[in-house]
Amino acid sequence: MEQSLVGVYVLQDGRFAYANPRMAEIYGYTVEEFTAPTFTTRETIFEEDWPIVEEQIRRRMKGEIHSAHYAFRARRKDGFLINVEVMGSQGGV
Repeated sequence: MEQSLVGVYVLQDGRFAYANPRMAEIYGYTVEEFTAPTFTTRETIFEEDWPIVEEQIRRRMKGEIHSAHYAFRARRKDGFLINVEVMGSQGGV
């Protein structure tokens, strides 16, 4: 995953528990900044698109869906908006 050409991340409790270098680069952060305990995923989501992401999180937490595929706009560290496409699944034990 470290050498992947796409951004790979793991979310835990509203923050990036893991992000590969490409993920951090896409958003304009270092891996250390992106995965810092005080940095939350909400900081990267364009305010108007937060309801899209929030609904996906709600549905995954309730077990309504086990995989996700959706798009939203995100804000890079420099303030520039980017389009993000999420494809993933919920891990667990």
